Amino acid sequence: MFSKTVSYFLVGILCGALVATAVFAGVRSGKAGGQTQTVIKLGHSLDVNHPVHQALLEMQKELA
Repeated sequence: MFSKTVSYFLVGILCGALVATAVFAGVRSGKAGGQTQTVIKLGHSLDVNHPVHQALLEMQKELA
């Protein structure tokens, strides 16, 4: 199907892409400094006395 030279070339390209992906993933994960912070923002249009609003306030206390 392919000559030996073309096959080696394609394998080299695929290996290079794999290494580049691994290096990029390592660089991206190292930028966080070891710890990351996740921000969760929730909103609704309910009254402040509604049970959903009260539950969100409780969740805020638990997460803090």
